[in-house]
Amino acid sequence: MNANHNRLLTAAISIFVLGLLLIGTHVAAFGQGDPELNRQIARLRAVTAKYHDLDNAIADGFTLQPGGCHTAIDGGGLGFHYINLARFLSPEVDVDEPEFMSYIPTGDGNVRLVGIAYTNRAFFRDTRPPDTPGFRAGNFVWTQPVIPSYLQEVSGPFSLFGQDSRRIFEGRWLYLLTVWPWAPNPNGMFADGNPSLSCD
Repeated sequence: MNANHNRLLTAAISIFVLGLLLIGTHVAAFGQGDPELNRQIARLRAVTAKYHDLDNAIADGFTLQPGGCHTAIDGGGLGFHYINLARFLSPEVDVDEPEFMSYIPTGDGNVRLVGIAYTNRAFFRDTRPPDTPGFRAGNFVWTQPVIPSYLQEVSGPFSLFGQDSRRIFEGRWLYLLTVWPWAPNPNGMFADGNPSLSCD
């Protein structure tokens, strides 16, 4: 009986140590060894944990974007995108209020929260003399893929988690920062795509 007890105790300790190793690996993958980043990501996870239940996201104003499950250009899943339009239209970027949630299919008809994105629209102003043909007064979004040299950007870029957003064109110019707090990403916490995920 004592031998059985010792075997059970040894097995329990082995499972416990393995669990600690897995948790440690998981945290290291997310935090990348930076204590401040670890703290910020832990806070982001706490703020967004309720969105594991998609109904909570919908209740908070997130709506499914068209296009189905998105795949990154360089491979890997991006998931189904849910946007909070009120947050998206706000000129402020709040770390506790991300604009996008990404969900990946789990294969059983459900989805799993994996990624979060922050965005801000880029606004421009026309630097030409007001009497120039085609001159536009005030600040505005630019909806062409090429930005003329006479347009000066007046707002848009932001930084969170020690990372600078990047400018992208999606029918208008936007600044985007993607975070993967709920799915380890071999390309890094802030990479655009996540090759560990699949839409299939």
